[in-house]
Amino acid sequence: MDVSKYTWMQDGCILVVEISGSVAPPPVKILSYADDLEVFLSSPEEWSVLLSVLDLYGRASNAKVNISKTVLVSLSGVSHSAWVALADSTGLQWHDAHSRGAVRYLGYPLYHTESQLQDYLDGVLVKVQRHSNLLKQRNLSIRGAGLVANSLLLSKVYHLLRVVPGGGVTASWLKSLTKVVREYLVSFRPGVAWSTLCLPRKFGGVGLVDIADQSLALHLVYLQRLLRPPSPNDFVSSWLVYAFQVYTGHKSILPWFCFPGLYQSRVSSVPVLKHLGKLLLRLPKLVPSSGWSARWFLDLPLCSVLSTVPSVRPPRNPSSLDPRFLVSDVSFWQPDLGIVDGVTSHLAWSSRVLRPVFLALNRDRGPVSLVFPPVMDSKIVLSQADYFTMPRSDGATSWMPDCTHWTVSNSSRSAAPVARLSLGALRRYWHRAKGTITSRMGPPLKLPTHLLLSPALWRTFWSLEMPAKAFTPWWRLLHDRVPHRSWCHKIMPTKVLSPAFALCGFATEDLYHFVVGCHVKSFFWQDVVSLLSLQELLPSASSTVGGKTVLFV
Repeated sequence: MDVSKYTWMQDGCILVVEISGSVAPPPVKILSYADDLEVFLSSPEEWSVLLSVLDLYGRASNAKVNISKTVLVSLSGVSHSAWVALADSTGLQWHDAHSRGAVRYLGYPLYHTESQLQDYLDGVLVKVQRHSNLLKQRNLSIRGAGLVANSLLLSKVYHLLRVVPGGGVTASWLKSLTKVVREYLVSFRPGVAWSTLCLPRKFGGVGLVDIADQSLALHLVYLQRLLRPPSPNDFVSSWLVYAFQVYTGHKSILPWFCFPGLYQSRVSSVPVLKHLGKLLLRLPKLVPSSGWSARWFLDLPLCSVLSTVPSVRPPRNPSSLDPRFLVSDVSFWQPDLGIVDGVTSHLAWSSRVLRPVFLALNRDRGPVSLVFPPVMDSKIVLSQADYFTMPRSDGATSWMPDCTHWTVSNSSRSAAPVARLSLGALRRYWHRAKGTITSRMGPPLKLPTHLLLSPALWRTFWSLEMPAKAFTPWWRLLHDRVPHRSWCHKIMPTKVLSPAFALCGFATEDLYHFVVGCHVKSFFWQDVVSLLSLQELLPSASSTVGGKTVLFV
């Protein structure tokens, strides 16, 4: 144990303070400076004590705290007359559930009601909109605009979404934010789908971060911490476990990870737990592993793990059981033997609900009509013959068992464990085109225009040495987002009366005809061949038409 001693003079006396600790501090990732102070007081009488401490700090450090900027915030949102009187007498601001807006602390909102959160988020949206309008004046290419949207526009809200959970107010705000960012990127018509913009550049997108998916992915870190052993430096995980226990009545959080939909209604009153439940629902299902100790199976709800046996009528439909009934209600842990005992009767199993389930599982009491999954069935003693032959299992000493088998597929060949999953990999897993971009493409596949090009061709396109603003029209061309007359006639038939090409007058103008298909434009392409000195490659008019067709396709 490391012990450090600090000595200083106070009122003529020498004071020695010993600060000891046996736990190594967490590694420092980034340092930032903040001069804001947050103090929790239990009663107005402690205000004078706080002032004396701050005065002592000021005399020791030659720094002064600006008391006039202090805001007194009610943790419960209830207005307290004693605190309100203190705020009035000292000229401080008081904030509770009746206040109009939220209190900003380190860039995060402290709020009691959804209207306060809405007011704060509206202010952030106005700032993003104003910044977007300024950036539009620069007329960046689609490549530069995508980079700016991620680094300048959306980066303003990442730190906010890391803490503020999703909800009705946040969801509607995210839609408005998405609209602002999309209008900044796509100022042309026909537009490009949001999901296409969020594709990596090697698949024809601009690598835009899907802010709705990001709002969920940013909370993945809290689940990943729960998958690791408890740390004394992590107070959030302990609070999450405690909150889940209070609102569901379950001691273990394993059922929540395995069956999040079963508990979503119970945690809906806690925004943080509700948001994490949505995240769990979008992750791959966590299934029991053969490497788990049998002790973990006691925490699982019977309605989710029991199944019926064909041709044998069960005493009760397992799906109708209340989620509060667990495997531990029909079996129990034998720590001396290291087994889960499912054959020894228990006084508590005289229940009209649990007793039939216990008998239907026991192999020594007639035909079995209810069974556990194979992984669980092989580790739970359900017959006297297996009582002393069942391999010993270890007890549970952490919040969660080893979940390295819980993975998210990166491609058709690789997968990453959820405990070490990156935000980008998670967003790609959620992308609607994930099945197409992660599998080998081959006929017959009906794909969007931009996915017909291989990643190698898209990399070549983005690395071309041409003016930055030239990328946008060519990118639109490769995405079939050019307003030719066929599209205009379909959208505005009263203004564009015919889909025929205006120059030749008889052929329907689709994208191919608009670019290279019309014979009237052959003179333009011949000039292009001459300008680029491609006469040896395309010596005749017919070869020019064929070459530009190949280039277009």
